[in-house]
Amino acid sequence: LPRRIFVYSDEPPVIAFPEPDQEFTLNETEEAKSVSLSWDDANGSKEWRVQVSDTGDFEKILEERKTTNKRIQAKLGEGRYFWRVQG
Repeated sequence: LPRRIFVYSDEPPVIAFPEPDQEFTLNETEEAKSVSLSWDDANGSKEWRVQVSDTGDFEKILEERKTTNKRIQAKLGEGRYFWRVQG
């Protein structure tokens, strides 16, 4: 009998914005800034997991979300952040 299969490439999503080492400045009245995190995915993924951390090894995850969009809004206070996405 015929069977339907799905074959996906092994390439991870590509971060589109913000670019590496991009800086944002808070206004004096802001405690946090809403930052749009976006990516491109040529694999045909329908869902992504996004993580935000304040360490490059992601030992401490500050925020983790599953989404069906290629963009999320993250509220970030003063500091240095790292983020990653998985399809």
